[in-house]
Amino acid sequence: MTSVNVLIVEDDPMVLYINQTYLDKIDNFTFTGSADSATSALTFLEASSVDLVLIDVHLNKSSGFDLVRAIREKNLEVDIIMITAANQSNQVEQMFRYGVIDYILKPFNFERFKASLLKFSERKMLIDSTSQLSQHELDYLSQTKESLPSFSMTEEEELEKGLTYPTLNLVKKAILSLPSQFTVNDLSNILNLSHVSIRKYIRYLEDNNYITSHLEYGTIGRPITYYSLLK
Repeated sequence: MTSVNVLIVEDDPMVLYINQTYLDKIDNFTFTGSADSATSALTFLEASSVDLVLIDVHLNKSSGFDLVRAIREKNLEVDIIMITAANQSNQVEQMFRYGVIDYILKPFNFERFKASLLKFSERKMLIDSTSQLSQHELDYLSQTKESLPSFSMTEEEELEKGLTYPTLNLVKKAILSLPSQFTVNDLSNILNLSHVSIRKYIRYLEDNNYITSHLEYGTIGRPITYYSLLK
């Protein structure tokens, strides 16, 4: 996955430092810049390549809510996460109507921050990797199906000999496009990989508790192994 460029809109230098420090700990996210007002944020967004904006509500001589509205009115193609102490239900509801993808209340910890950004990266990776989405993938994106550990793996995790991350990502994407239960044959119909190679990746995912399997016995022939994502 290519790096995600992030703009942090925050007028408190200490909070800005914390947010940037947290961001630097997460792979594939790049701190692109900061702004302390709606005006300076819009100027930055119109001049720079930004994928994700982290916005506080209470800004220098302006409001983060007004910034969100302006971003949408200008049709700037960025995703937005609010990080703020403002928790009035009517304002939160309005922000979700404007397409905010998450709303993090201060004070927050690193794990909550990381979970939000990893969910964003999972969604971006899935959308960027295909021109059409299945219902299973749409359910995952809309959170009808919960975020899964298998799609939060980072390349810091060491793979077994013979496995590579590019191929593992292809296998994960193929799994998301299939029904809740699938077989090696189902994956083989999507991927240009041998059954032997697919089984190696399936074994890795199962050994690391990302998927589970069970046998189904028919009236004749060998039993069929079905796999499913662990929830």
